Amino acid sequence: MKRLVGCIILTAALIAFSAYAKVYSQGKMADIQEQVAKAQAGYTDENYDEAVSCARTAKKMWSGLAEDTLFVDCPEIDVEITITLARIEEYVENRDDELYPECAAAMNLLDNYSDRQELTWVNIF
Repeated sequence: MKRLVGCIILTAALIAFSAYAKVYSQGKMADIQEQVAKAQAGYTDENYDEAVSCARTAKKMWSGLAEDTLFVDCPEIDVEITITLARIEEYVENRDDELYPECAAAMNLLDNYSDRQELTWVNIF
């Protein structure tokens, strides 16, 4: 009976932690996406200093988040998001219009990343 109770407690803790990680990552992803959108808007408005600052902030926020999240079944996405955010900063600094598709790609990758923070059988086994 004690083993059953222990298993139930362990399962409940795992589910609770997963729910917390999901909510936490979604909030952080929204913050990073906001910074990417500000970088794009600053570039469009030719406010390049603000755009670079927002792009750097997004990159720093991502670096902190990538260290904190646990349940990812595809670690290549971490690298892809890191590269995409670095490209955004470079495109703003070089005033390159390739920024627009890169921002769109970053938004899509960040959306997909938060979806991967769920507790699934793939993440467990």
